[in-house]
Formats: sequence, structure tokens, C-alpha cells
Amino acid sequence: VKKDPSGTLHWKNLDMACRFSGTPDEIGFIMLHVYINELSPALVDGIMRVGRGENVSANLKRTALTMKDINSRRKEMWAASRHERYNDFRIFIMGIKGNEALYGDGLIYEGCFDNQPQQYRGQTGAQDSLIPMMDIFSGIVDYYPENKLTEYLLDLRTYRPKCIQEFFIDLRTHYSAKPLFNTLCDAGKFEELIYLLSIVNEVYLFRNGHWQFVQKYIMANTKYPKATGGTPITSWLINQIE
Repeated sequence: VKKDPSGTLHWKNLDMACRFSGTPDEIGFIMLHVYINELSPALVDGIMRVGRGENVSANLKRTALTMKDINSRRKEMWAASRHERYNDFRIFIMGIKGNEALYGDGLIYEGCFDNQPQQYRGQTGAQDSLIPMMDIFSGIVDYYPENKLTEYLLDLRTYRPKCIQEFFIDLRTHYSAKPLFNTLCDAGKFEELIYLLSIVNEVYLFRNGHWQFVQKYIMANTKYPKATGGTPITSWLINQIE
């Protein structure tokens, strides 16, 4: 919710309607993500226009600049939420799947699923749709390593709304048939290639910045080796960066 209804979606002007610990660090942490995702319409609009062949150079440039803005906002996390206070609310977003050492066979939802234990992954940045979308658009997805960690990444896509899952499938189908990098190379569109490579670099910087967060917010505060989504902390993001 907005503190000042007439104000912007800057994280400092946002508050949580439902809280876990209720600390300023929790509010800043979650609202910073909202502030980042305020830019998602511009990002989606840019890639859709490129996909339709509309003013490709200008829209690739706009998409690259939007990714740069996203990274600028990401860096504000250090001010929005103190890393040494992350454990105050991290326990509330830990998932069951992948954390069997904590939850055993899973959680029973009384009166549901025939009272059989269920396992779901926890809240994680890997469930956000911005970076996977850019992976598909830019062609990074074609270079995902084939291993268990990538299987985790793809499993997390099933936690998104069906319309987002179908959007990813459509986007993947389109760029599998006509990879953007190849299309630009074949047409000798060197300026557009520079914008595309800038997008790839911004995706790298986003993941690398996330890895820096993990080292300070998680690894410096606990020896428990699993992330909130149930993935192994020390190798998960490194897998995506490489």
C-alpha cells in the first residue's frame, strides 16, 4: 500500500498490508522488489515490439536502458534492508520442498489433499518473471547448463500464473525458430547487436548482484546451506551466472 496515495511506487513510499516480523527491514526488502517490478511493463512492451519487428533498434535500446534502470533499483536493497537483520523474517518465507531436513515429508493441510503431506518451494527471487523472460528473449536460455540446478530453475516456473507460463512458452517458440542474435547477425544490424549484448550484460549484472546479496544477507548470517526456495545456496546462483 502507498503511504502517500498521490506519491510514487518508490520503496520508501510503500508499506505492507500483511507482515511477518513487521520490521522496517522486512518492509524495505519486499517493497524494493515491488519498486523493481514497476519497470516490468516497459520491459515487456519493448520485447513485444521487437518481436513484431517494430522499430527494432529504438526498442532494443529502450529495453537495454530499462534493464539498466532495474539494476540501479536493485542496488538500493543495501539501503532498503539491513543484511544483518535478514534472518528476522527469512524463516517466514522458507519453503518445504528442498528443506526436508526442516520439514520432513512435508506439511499437512487439514481437510485438503486427503490429508497427505505436501511440499512446495518457498518465496524466492527465481520465481520472478523478469529475468527468465529476458533469458528467453536474449537467447541466454539456449546456454543453460544441463544439470540439477537448471532443473530447479525450470521447476520454479511452474509456480507462476498459467498466463505467464504460457507467455514463456510462446516467447520460447518464437525465438527458437528465429533467434534474435542470429537474425541481427544475418541482417548486419551491428548497432542492434550492441543493444542486445548490453541487455545480456545487464542480466549478468543482475545475477551477479543477487549473488552478492546472498553472500551478505544469507551466508554471513547462517550456516544452513539451503535457500528459501530449497536450492543449494553456494552453487545455485553461480550456476546461473556461469
